[in-house]
Amino acid sequence: MKKNIQITTIRVVVFNLLFILYLLQLILPIPGVELILSLLCFFALLLSIPGTPIFYKIIILAALSFSLMLMVDYDLFTWDAVYYFSSLTNVLVLIAYAPLISIPVRLGAYPQKIYYFFKPRITSMKGLYAMYSTVTFFLSSIMGVAAIPLSQSTLVNFIKNASEDFQKKFQTLTFVRPYIMTLFWTPVAVAPTIVIAGTHSNPIIVLSITFTIALILLISDMMISYKKFENVNKSNFFVHENNELSSTSKHKFALIVLLCSIFAFCMIVLALNNWFDYSMIDAVVLTVIPFSLCWSYLLKKPKTFTILFKSHLKQQVPKTSAQVALFVTIGLMINVIEQTQLSGQINDSILFLKEIIGPFVLLVIGLIVFALTWIGIIPQLVVVLVTQTINIEVIGIMPEWFAIAILGAALTGSASSPFTVNANVVAVTINDTPMNVVKRNIFFALSIIATTSVISILLQYLIS
Repeated sequence: MKKNIQITTIRVVVFNLLFILYLLQLILPIPGVELILSLLCFFALLLSIPGTPIFYKIIILAALSFSLMLMVDYDLFTWDAVYYFSSLTNVLVLIAYAPLISIPVRLGAYPQKIYYFFKPRITSMKGLYAMYSTVTFFLSSIMGVAAIPLSQSTLVNFIKNASEDFQKKFQTLTFVRPYIMTLFWTPVAVAPTIVIAGTHSNPIIVLSITFTIALILLISDMMISYKKFENVNKSNFFVHENNELSSTSKHKFALIVLLCSIFAFCMIVLALNNWFDYSMIDAVVLTVIPFSLCWSYLLKKPKTFTILFKSHLKQQVPKTSAQVALFVTIGLMINVIEQTQLSGQINDSILFLKEIIGPFVLLVIGLIVFALTWIGIIPQLVVVLVTQTINIEVIGIMPEWFAIAILGAALTGSASSPFTVNANVVAVTINDTPMNVVKRNIFFALSIIATTSVISILLQYLIS
């Protein structure tokens, strides 16, 4: 027990030192910082392996073994090899610090205000389904997967008298689907940010298309899926409590502020990306902390933000140890591959396949991404591996269409695999199993890869 506490304490120091140093060098380049970051990444890897789930240990061992084998074969054991460990530090900073933007959402009590806003307006099953989906969609766009339990605790009064079976089925659909749709476009989400940065694609083009896809799929789901519950006796779960406050102009103003904040955050990130030439990942990690602090100041709760900020650094950052181990290891492997002939062989194989099937090569790559994601590999990790390994300039694929295809495949795996974080969070939240959660969303998940594959293949065919 004492040993685990000591390891956690050391992780707090090393992880945060690594992440903060990375942020500082983005603002003011520090001489020799690359070596320091690389050494910190190496120590972070050593600290992260203990306690990592066995499945991830297998992936780490395989990646390390493969990397060492290539380094021996190609005589890559030089002093420069130490720099291979830090290539994905920006992704780790994004994973660790992006959730900070959820703090002002909690401080502003926005979920409760959402409840009071919708309470007098929900009179039908269609309205209830749309409300649940919309709330989860907007909260997830800035809070990530943490929005799911928050939405459940906020909105549970609407269905607390319904049967347990109804609650599980209803909440599975209205939590997983909107959450996956936010991963299509929000800068806080890791997957779209990594895809855009890894492919060097135009973020405005990619995000405008993916945001449109997300809205279409979400609205289509709200227009159709509520019919699965129309036969339920509404008097059993529509709760009308006269002693609760109804929506006021204060609540409405707060919701407008919430929407404007989401919009402002996205605009700042895009501005940093376009005007100051920061990558999408760097733009997000540079924005998230000062933006969250300023938002908390507007709410007149800077002291509470400081307390929660410190708590996040001490309690939540060390919990990213599995991701640290995985991304540092994969970053090493990617860098080693790039120094060998294997990188060229991979791209030559894809180019050969493209000459045979044309733009349908995007579907093949997407299916590979989906398969890797479905077996339990973190979607963000798969996206990094694919975007860093495949040279789209060599194979002649437009980066924007490649990004859409990869992102759709990764999110399909995220929505349909019982091993992903969102499936397990929803399962715990509604007291169900991850397998039941994904079973109810399998056709919706497949519609994602079908839609993105068709769009990316068509665009590659027409505009290449």
